[in-house]
Amino acid sequence: MVLSTRLFVAAFAGLLLALFHAPVVAATACQPGTFSSSGQSPCYACPGGTYAGASAANSCQPCSAGSYSSAGASSCTTCPAGSYSLFDSSVCGSCPAGTYAAAGSGYCRSCPAGTYGTTANAGACTPCPAGAFCAGTGKTSFAQCPAGTYTSVPGQSSCIVCPAGSFAASAGATQCCSCPLTYPIAAVGGAVVSQAAPVRRRGPVRRACPSGSQSCPVYGTTLRRRGYLKGYECVEVQRDLESCGGCVAHDSPFGERTAGGGRDCSAIPHTDGVKCQNGVCVIGA
Repeated sequence: MVLSTRLFVAAFAGLLLALFHAPVVAATACQPGTFSSSGQSPCYACPGGTYAGASAANSCQPCSAGSYSSAGASSCTTCPAGSYSLFDSSVCGSCPAGTYAAAGSGYCRSCPAGTYGTTANAGACTPCPAGAFCAGTGKTSFAQCPAGTYTSVPGQSSCIVCPAGSFAASAGATQCCSCPLTYPIAAVGGAVVSQAAPVRRRGPVRRACPSGSQSCPVYGTTLRRRGYLKGYECVEVQRDLESCGGCVAHDSPFGERTAGGGRDCSAIPHTDGVKCQNGVCVIGA
């Protein structure tokens, strides 16, 4: 009985000694792209749209707008041109036709007036060619200038009416042709010689204006929708809202500067509190 007790004690002592001297397995730090609440193993992959750039991370950080990541990423990747992403995205979205985006964009921008975009995933928009125009933003195609008008350079948002004594017989003109010398000169051009130079013996006389004003033409249309010069008026072009900086020969689409040198400030889209100051359109805050 005494021998059995001694053997038991010896065995128990050996077991305790083995337990205290057993090798200890140290926890390892989580690698970049993984995390745990303690930053030590066991670790888990960061979900898509997030990343962990350093070891021993106890959380993952979201990707900023304009970048993305897949699961287990140690950094975010910049979205290429023609695409975009929002906050904590795992993929980049495609910009539709009529819009564009530079690399690293958080959203797509509409093609500005005078440009267009025919395809998706565009990093830039294409200027409308000469002889054509793109009115407004977000256009996916351009339109040819109608007969009697023209554009001589690319990237225009409106067409220019042929000047007096000239005409453009077909759509898409890049310049106007001069009328024959046998035709009297009209106030504005047209689509054919007869429109550009109707028979007229006498027209309005331009008179001098007071200091600070400019003599600007006033146009009208006949029943056949032909343009003619009604007369002239004195305009204070330094502060006139609809003839700012010079005469507005016809229309000033979207507030663009016309051939007469003036702009219609009131036609500038998406603005409030516009005024003409020293011949320049000033947009309020």
